[in-house]
Amino acid sequence: MELKEIANLLLGFFLGVFGSWLFWKYLLFLQPRVKISRILLKGSHHIRTNEIVYRIKIYNSGRRQVVDLVASATVVRVKEKNRYITLRELKLSFDGQIPSLGAVQDFGNPLHAISPVFHFQILDEINLEGQLADDEWIFFTLSARDALSGTDKVQRVAFNRDNIKKGKFLYGLTFDIAEHRANNSVGAD
Repeated sequence: MELKEIANLLLGFFLGVFGSWLFWKYLLFLQPRVKISRILLKGSHHIRTNEIVYRIKIYNSGRRQVVDLVASATVVRVKEKNRYITLRELKLSFDGQIPSLGAVQDFGNPLHAISPVFHFQILDEINLEGQLADDEWIFFTLSARDALSGTDKVQRVAFNRDNIKKGKFLYGLTFDIAEHRANNSVGAD
């Protein structure tokens, strides 16, 4: 082989690696950018105020819509560092009807755009934080798809009983909470 052929071969190899890296970075750019709260909030149901629900807030921080949201919540017992046993599924519902999130720039424009904020609710639980042992966690798993590219992303957040608080999430693209007031009780502790 001549020196020119070896140089062309090496140049082709490095251009191929660089092109693959660029494509990988492009795919990372296309993935949904959904943020999930790290706190599980206990409060009363919006309509049936005597009913207790636990809320998990999510919002889309990306510039494209997110569709095909699929979520699950399970109670697990951690056995070892990388092993767990699923104890039970939790009943989960949307705090709304449309399983999609609008783009971040659509926030505050409900007449013309889908909101980028959604609340999942864990239903039919009264004292979830009291039922969790030290080695038990709630796994919340969310799958979301970018509306334009079709790129999927699956995320999981784990909550222990220290991550469960009373209150409501503040309005907006934030996970800040309005603290629970004693005169607005949501049930016995």
